[in-house]
Amino acid sequence: MTETVRAGKGLDTVFTDGVLIDLDVTYWSGLRRNTRGDLGLEDATLPAFVVGLGTKRLIPKQYTDAWSSLAGRGRYLLERHAYKFTVANALFVPLRALVDVDAGLQQIKTEFEASVAAFLSNYDAIRLDMLATYPEHRDSLAAYYPVASEIAEHFTFEWGTFTVSVPIVEEKKRVALEALTGETERTLLVKYQRDLERKANGFLEEAVRTLRAETVALVTGVGNRIATGEVITEKSLGALRRHVDRFRTMNFVGDHEVETRLDGLNSLLASGASEFRTDEAARAALTDALSQVRKAAENVTDISEVTGTYRRRINLSDAPGAPASGGE
Repeated sequence: MTETVRAGKGLDTVFTDGVLIDLDVTYWSGLRRNTRGDLGLEDATLPAFVVGLGTKRLIPKQYTDAWSSLAGRGRYLLERHAYKFTVANALFVPLRALVDVDAGLQQIKTEFEASVAAFLSNYDAIRLDMLATYPEHRDSLAAYYPVASEIAEHFTFEWGTFTVSVPIVEEKKRVALEALTGETERTLLVKYQRDLERKANGFLEEAVRTLRAETVALVTGVGNRIATGEVITEKSLGALRRHVDRFRTMNFVGDHEVETRLDGLNSLLASGASEFRTDEAARAALTDALSQVRKAAENVTDISEVTGTYRRRINLSDAPGAPASGGE
């Protein structure tokens, strides 16, 4: 008996709540491979265990360290506001986080481009200073320096947003699918859809687990400090407030139980650290709120329910006759 392929729902409909971002950062390494001539080994027989002849540095390391640091900041910013996507070499950014991500990357890109521009404008002086530092190798090193215009092509700091369209047959195309004469084709389509649905479910569950794990780590740390008698500081309360904001931004799946607990915790934080240091009742209420958040976030039995509710919502929003999700 041939199984009918259902309408494609899953990974593609997730993009009603987020997009994929791929960050591409490249820079000139300022390194060139050594040759035998560079090392005076033209006629030498090297041991079999020697692999390669190393590299030479043409510019001070401070420049590449700066570019590497900026690239790292960009990747950290993106990863901080994203989830690893299941079928693409990119990161899934919830729409509520997209503005902050784009603004943050733009700021880092501005710094990156300013650093590159300063380097290129001073390239000749940097090259001459480097050659002067090693006068005995000046002639051999000079031949390895490219012109500034060639170096400029090695620098990139770009990102783009995109979505993927899962090639599953939609309901309106089912007639065409049923017209296929080969049972093998239909079987493969069923298998492919099931695999994508499994990946979609795994992606959603991992998103919930990741955000909950961050929550557990933070509230447990603050709770432990309170339990050991440490003074409650504005720094600790600030970290909690920022996490509440982050949870709301990243919670595209709709983990309402944990978010509700966090909202209750956040309402207690308005009084400030001084009250928790002087008022035992307030301190006890904070401890209890932290415990309630931790219990909700540590619970794994309801994750399938959370993701199932989300899947039903996006499937209904994509159904024929459903209200448009945006636009006029």
